[in-house]
Amino acid sequence: MVAGARTPTRIHDVPHDLLEAILLRVSSPVCLARAGAACKRWRCVIADDGFAARYLSLHAPAVAGYYFHSFRSCCGKPGPSGSIRPSFDPLPFAGIDPRYFSLDFLSDDVIAGVHSATVLDSRGGLLLIEFQGFRYFRERFPAALVVCEPLTRRYEKIPRPRDFDGGCIYWRSYLIDGETGGDRISMSSFRVLCELYRGGVAHAAMFTAGGSEDSWREKAIDHVSPVLDHTRLIKGRAGGCWYFYMQGMTWIVLDGATGEYSSLDLPTTVDWGLNGDYTRMRRFYVASGRDGKPRIFSFKDNTVKVFARLGGDGEWALERSLVLRYHEHWEANVWAMGPGFIVVALEVSWINEHVNLRQHLSVDLETMEVQPAGEDKFRILHPCTLPYPPALRACLDG
Repeated sequence: MVAGARTPTRIHDVPHDLLEAILLRVSSPVCLARAGAACKRWRCVIADDGFAARYLSLHAPAVAGYYFHSFRSCCGKPGPSGSIRPSFDPLPFAGIDPRYFSLDFLSDDVIAGVHSATVLDSRGGLLLIEFQGFRYFRERFPAALVVCEPLTRRYEKIPRPRDFDGGCIYWRSYLIDGETGGDRISMSSFRVLCELYRGGVAHAAMFTAGGSEDSWREKAIDHVSPVLDHTRLIKGRAGGCWYFYMQGMTWIVLDGATGEYSSLDLPTTVDWGLNGDYTRMRRFYVASGRDGKPRIFSFKDNTVKVFARLGGDGEWALERSLVLRYHEHWEANVWAMGPGFIVVALEVSWINEHVNLRQHLSVDLETMEVQPAGEDKFRILHPCTLPYPPALRACLDG
């Protein structure tokens, strides 16, 4: 070797602390999983529990895509297979194979005698799905209620409460984090909250994973949500919470982390554009912004208004607005909504000629940019997040 010549630096010469600092700055879990696949030393760092905890504290879970129901399925029109199933739309930059998020493992052999499957809720990488038969009765407990993890193809059927009798009226179910605070939701740590009427009083029954058929606990919720009927409107979900409108300026919030209900009184000092008519609140909705924070938006009189909390958690205030210009004969409605965007449907009908025309516009709630959209996505989109590596490696392209 020539005197004074420098030895080439190899990848293994990077100090452990520096290597960990570099890997902690990899924002994409997909890239992190691929880094672990490239080098055994990197893989050992990524697989360490301490590194995993630090990484998850710095980066929010990445969304792989969204489960949604098409307008066709929501109208009860089955596809070629004869059953109605939700669809998965992967985000293009996620870099995952959408086949790994298929729900085909919940086949008719597994869930027998069902006609439709409806995604009720999602948290992390789990879905809560309600299955119904051809004869559907709104007030009865579902033919099957299932929590599943599409990526691992695992599922658990939620048992019917033993004391759910003719005196009970089923309303809806939601997915709640497990009782072990601080842990990520998983197939071994989750809860399901069912809303029901018992004796004319609104109740919430909670099922905890890992228990028996008797692992249901029930409590009255009439003090915060006195009614469970068409007058209580689901307005959307944001920041892990569900939002419902009751009356006046009062909303109900269901925290998906704790399963607790609370009331939200919107400040009257904000110009919501109601002009004293609280029925206009029915034209208000909730969705997550690109930052994950809740946004309240309204769509009425051809104007989209977006309200946000000042500083993220302060008072509500108008953030931005947009006027959509279309012919006065067109009727406009919110068609679908997801994190950071809504889809507006413009529709006009001529009854005598049996003509129905519809077009769809996507509105970005951050930039207020308007683009043409399809009608495939309908109502609320349910996100599904990517797991932490190395569990992620199975669903990567190539």
